[in-house]
Amino acid sequence: GTPAGSEVVVSDRYYLANQDYARTAMADTGEFVVVWAESELNGDSFSYLNNYTIACQAFDASGEPRFDEDIEVSPYDNYAYTTRKAWRPDVAVNPATGDFVVTWDEEHLYTSTGEGLDGPTAYYTLYGHDGAARRVGRVAPDSIDRQDFTSVAMDEDGNFAVAWRQRDSADRSWDVHLQQFDP
Repeated sequence: GTPAGSEVVVSDRYYLANQDYARTAMADTGEFVVVWAESELNGDSFSYLNNYTIACQAFDASGEPRFDEDIEVSPYDNYAYTTRKAWRPDVAVNPATGDFVVTWDEEHLYTSTGEGLDGPTAYYTLYGHDGAARRVGRVAPDSIDRQDFTSVAMDEDGNFAVAWRQRDSADRSWDVHLQQFDP
């Protein structure tokens, strides 16, 4: 296709973090949301820690940011882990309202007491059009198996479905799971 409008700088916080794993979704109005993972810098040096968090920004149809600042979907300070990876995000937008949901998998490698934890767990945050978080949770709260590589879709009624890869702890095979959610 032919480019429509100018290229948009989604986030220019390169001086704070390395950014990757970008994903985007668009509403019928042309508004869109971009989500990405960013790694934390090691103090003032230009070396990166093994910590990743998820951030997102919503844009109007002309490419202007809808929020004054990027939204920190999985901020570092919510957890007692010294090393964690919140990465491989995905995003879906309600085509009618612009509400959106962000999914990611998060691996807690070590707690502040030095305890190691096993494997990633899949999470989601549901946002209103205004960027306010309406609900946060684990995709499969009853499972203790490893969950990663989420993919999410949302309909115009606000229902959403999340698919992910899960490792069966009994036979060590990888299966694909799906969970549907009401708005």
